[in-house]
Amino acid sequence: MFARMATFSVTDPDRAAGMSERIREAALPVTERLQGWQGATQMLDRESGKLAVIHFFDTAENMEAAEPTFESMPQQFPEDLRQQVQEVAAGRQSIEKYEVLGEHRSSG
Repeated sequence: MFARMATFSVTDPDRAAGMSERIREAALPVTERLQGWQGATQMLDRESGKLAVIHFFDTAENMEAAEPTFESMPQQFPEDLRQQVQEVAAGRQSIEKYEVLGEHRSSG
């Protein structure tokens, strides 16, 4: 499995957290069409204002092929949501790509 992590600086962490469900709803129809896409996770550090969005893919090739879609995704959001995202996110800080070597989640 492979992971693409985009990090953002947010100016209002509470507002960003409140918008996460709406962003997820707008992004899901786009990401579900990506070849090899296996899901995503959003993480927010309220103290630092850092937001990380991690998308998982089956292969490095499918992850790389999805890059143009990620770059154009905000333009596919409704206009009011695009504006809110721009108001809350001071900008993307980085894009990092990883090979996932292991994962474990507690069943309890």
